Amino acid sequence: MARTKKVAAADKRKVVDEPSTNDAKKPKTTDSEATTQETSTGDAANNRVLTSLLQGMSIDTFDAEYFEKKPLHLKKIKSCAGLFTRRLLLDVIAKESLRHSEDLTVTVYKDGSRQNFEPPEDDPLDGVASSEQVGNLLSTGYSVQFYQPQRYQKKICDINAALEAHYGCLAGASAYLTPPHAQALAPHHDDVDVFILQTQGSKHWKLYAPLVQLAGEHSNDLDPSILSDPTMEITLEEGDMLYFPRGVVHQASTSDMFSTHVTISIYHHNSWANFMEVALPQVLRRAFEHDVAFRKGLPPNYLGFMGSQFQTSQSPSAAAFTTHFKDLAVHLST
Repeated sequence: MARTKKVAAADKRKVVDEPSTNDAKKPKTTDSEATTQETSTGDAANNRVLTSLLQGMSIDTFDAEYFEKKPLHLKKIKSCAGLFTRRLLLDVIAKESLRHSEDLTVTVYKDGSRQNFEPPEDDPLDGVASSEQVGNLLSTGYSVQFYQPQRYQKKICDINAALEAHYGCLAGASAYLTPPHAQALAPHHDDVDVFILQTQGSKHWKLYAPLVQLAGEHSNDLDPSILSDPTMEITLEEGDMLYFPRGVVHQASTSDMFSTHVTISIYHHNSWANFMEVALPQVLRRAFEHDVAFRKGLPPNYLGFMGSQFQTSQSPSAAAFTTHFKDLAVHLST
């Protein structure tokens, strides 16, 4: 009897331990395959987001024809309309502890100058914005720049993520809310490429030729008197998208409608020069360590013949210095 129980127990263990026929037929998924599947799924989702943003245009076509080259205006993009609104901003402010200057800037632009709202020193909220306060300021002509709206609107986060995946750089976002008959900012240019998504109402835009093509730094407020005629003048309606490269001078204003738009920015300090600023010191350090040519001393009294004060007549010593410098620079790439 005891032997029979042992055999039965062993048979039971065998049934539990052995995989079923169906399980045996299922191929095991390796970590590498799982990662590939996740990447493929993510790529497909990002492509859908970008295709929707570009109204069916492929991102490759956009890169070839518009990116860093010229503005692009697309109308009635379903995913843009209602993406961010005044009501959503006030709801977020009511629920979250958001601070003036850190999370949002409230400003008014009149007669060629901009003035930011600053809470009074005896502010009982200690710089924290309230929904009632911001709503009242919007009603009296102030505009609001709300930083990082993607924290509270997943669809904006999805657009940022898709752009980051394609371009390999960070994407930022701000929401701009402007009451009727107002202008939030003076004419200026940015150091980023921007996608303007008109999410509520309408806004009139003027674009001007760049003062610096593909500017690497943003400008201060520009005096309108220095600007030439606009190269593009357009009114964005709800659901429209406008792209333009960094360096394009622009300004925008409302007519009789309240306006909300989201600006998504890419390519901040993402140029060849920015890369070389980081890479070249490392390359020079390796050259210094491994090649005696880079460790040799500079010519005696080289400041006596090199410099901007000697540009009018270059001496043989200066010419030799310049030639050797160029030779070393070429040698860095070998």
